[in-house]
Amino acid sequence: MAREKFTERWVKTLMDSMDAHVDQQTKISLMESCGRTCARECAIRSDRPNLPVLIAELEAHLGD
Repeated sequence: MAREKFTERWVKTLMDSMDAHVDQQTKISLMESCGRTCARECAIRSDRPNLPVLIAELEAHLGD
């Protein structure tokens, strides 16, 4: 649990620092890049051909 709290605080500090020091377009580019990497490497790897099942798995993984 302590590692989760550390990670949560670290990400919040990163986001606050980006808000304070980085222009909007750069923030968008950074977040899009991070999102693409997450989708490629971290998110569910589903072999389900059924789109509703894949969406349900992603919702369970990512939360509402």
